[in-house]
Amino acid sequence: MERRRRGLPLRGGRVDSLRAGRGQRRPSLARRTGRSLDPRPGTRHGADRGDRQVLREHRRGSRRARGLGGPRAPPEEGPVTRGARSFSLLEVIVALGVLAIGATAAFSLLVAAAAAGRRAEHQVNAALIADAVLDDLSGELGAGLRLDDYPLAAEADPLPGADPARAAPNSETRYLVRDAAWSAFPGYRYDLALTPLPGPQPGEPWHYLAEVEVRWSNRGRRRSAHFATVVLRRLSALENPLPGARR
Repeated sequence: MERRRRGLPLRGGRVDSLRAGRGQRRPSLARRTGRSLDPRPGTRHGADRGDRQVLREHRRGSRRARGLGGPRAPPEEGPVTRGARSFSLLEVIVALGVLAIGATAAFSLLVAAAAAGRRAEHQVNAALIADAVLDDLSGELGAGLRLDDYPLAAEADPLPGADPARAAPNSETRYLVRDAAWSAFPGYRYDLALTPLPGPQPGEPWHYLAEVEVRWSNRGRRRSAHFATVVLRRLSALENPLPGARR
């Protein structure tokens, strides 16, 4: 009745073939492709794996044929060996050696930089002390300065820790200040010495050689810096008249 309502022709051969096909199984993919699904005969799991692989290839080929372009298969990775999983003992030892050498070099550079910074700081402080001492000296060099009131440097006792190989001072050099401290820079000591230089008139020098020696201690060792310059004596027209002028 249903076939007549739908307008389908009743054909005995077609109906018989449909009825006969209901009880039969569809041929497997291996029979259609002609490939064996069992790479190892006699094993069930090998056949299952081969069947799945052939099925994946068949689906992938049908997708490419239809233009779908399925996802690409992940690249095959080889077996992971013990050397690829971790570092060997030799590699660890070499890495530790390189690290130790680098740390030692960096630490030595830091120590050298710190020592150079301290040395530069002492040199700057010594220069500031010498500049201040010479500035005060220039205001005291007048007509009333008498060097005979100051002790000779050649007759002065050497200071503790002084270098004995140092050259002897000039016979006319005198100490104006000996082993004095500067309040603005604690830990520093200085000496101020004057040496008269020959002038136009004997016994009346117009300029002097001023020498300042600044000393300090660094890590238990005595350090010193020496500064020297020529200073002029303050002259006046009354005390030093021009040649040919009447007094």
